[in-house]
Amino acid sequence: MKLLNLNGDSKLDAFLKAVDFHASYVHLHPFEDGNGRTVRLLANYFLVRNGMPMFTITEELKELYFDSLGAYHLSDYLLGFTSILLYSYLKYAPSFHTFLDSLKTKRSNPALDPTALAFADSMLIYTGSISMVELRQDVKRLYDSEDATSKQSALWLMRISGDFKTDILDAALKYENPKIRSMSLAILSGNYKFDRYEDSPLLKDYSDSIQRIAVADKDPEVSAMAVRILGRNKKSGLSKNIIKNILSDGIDERRLLQLLKAMQNGPMQEYADCMDLVLPFLKHESSDVRAAACAVVSRHAQEDDIPSYIGDMADLDDFTKQAVIKRLAPMRINSNQIARWLASNAADQKTTMDLLLYNLAAQDKVSEVYTETLGSVIESKTYDEQERSYAIYILGKMKGYDYLHKKYGITLNKNNTTAENTAIFLSYPGTGKTDTKNLLNIEDGSVLAVGALEVSRLIDSNSFGKHFLLLCRERLENWRSATQHSQAE
Repeated sequence: MKLLNLNGDSKLDAFLKAVDFHASYVHLHPFEDGNGRTVRLLANYFLVRNGMPMFTITEELKELYFDSLGAYHLSDYLLGFTSILLYSYLKYAPSFHTFLDSLKTKRSNPALDPTALAFADSMLIYTGSISMVELRQDVKRLYDSEDATSKQSALWLMRISGDFKTDILDAALKYENPKIRSMSLAILSGNYKFDRYEDSPLLKDYSDSIQRIAVADKDPEVSAMAVRILGRNKKSGLSKNIIKNILSDGIDERRLLQLLKAMQNGPMQEYADCMDLVLPFLKHESSDVRAAACAVVSRHAQEDDIPSYIGDMADLDDFTKQAVIKRLAPMRINSNQIARWLASNAADQKTTMDLLLYNLAAQDKVSEVYTETLGSVIESKTYDEQERSYAIYILGKMKGYDYLHKKYGITLNKNNTTAENTAIFLSYPGTGKTDTKNLLNIEDGSVLAVGALEVSRLIDSNSFGKHFLLLCRERLENWRSATQHSQAE
């Protein structure tokens, strides 16, 4: 912070505390979803409490914002994230251009501290205020420094500028510090989340190096990263030979899980003939590994082979059952063979049935082979009102209200729970005069809205839950219109 001439300044101290809290919170990732939104709100609240304005991540900074968080997560490198937030914070200030001019002057000082140099170059790159010649000189100077943080800074400057020095990347991929190797892999993959399926410009040239790291790197985290990069890339993915080499080297559980997860999400055609390598892990001592192996089989195996590979679901623990249902039901819901196998394995198994009902409810069209299974849930006393409501909703969506009424004697009435009435209501035409007579058996249509909330709270998917509630509101409006019309007559 010598660059800012603000050492000891209370507001700068507050800003740096907000940066550190922000990065640490995202690294911990306490919630399944919403961590970024939550921490940005908290960090801005902290700044406002200290008499400072809030920061905003604009669209132009979004990718670098996530990459800088990734650099901290992978390698404890915080300077990139600090520079991104400070840039977003200062760029609208009246004195910003004066500040940039001071950075240009200070970065030309050969005695400038490496950290200060990296910070200055980052700010100048964001504003397009540094030449490639100057930048390359600084990158070389930083990488030639003895400390690991300076080498990380050199890699970060290469990432944000898009100017890659191959000699530095070659050296970094072999460097003894695993944090340097991990940052190099992130650059090669195109981003720090490793979630791009297309080849990055550098990936093809470095595929041999990435494969070497995937198979032989001594650090399991770095090796797992290389596996993930290869597994999620369409053109240079994990070949069967690479998978064999990884598995033959006494693979640890962390790397094995990354391998299986990479195979789950990778291109299907590449992994369909690798089932012989995956099947032994269906009996692994770790439930995480068993679940991951089941997910690979569910996604990539030939349909006729899946039941025989996985066997009777009764033999699986609950954790592995969840992996199978979550993977199979959405993908193969209209495959009669898989549908029959899922339905038969769901009978009298509450955990499996809950998952199956959840997945069936989210489908636009449900296979007829589930009719008997859903009927058994409606008739059985084994299942609770929420599961029964799910089954009524799904079967009503498949067959309609008349089928529910004739087959199971189901009607809208005050003795049902609100969840059951809501599920019945959603299967009901709900607008004609004849239909209205039955709907009027419920005096207050608002009870159906309460039921909608009761049913939808089991639904993990926000998009489906919102759709469900919107559908309820639409039907309620129809109900109210029909009721008013009937009373008017």
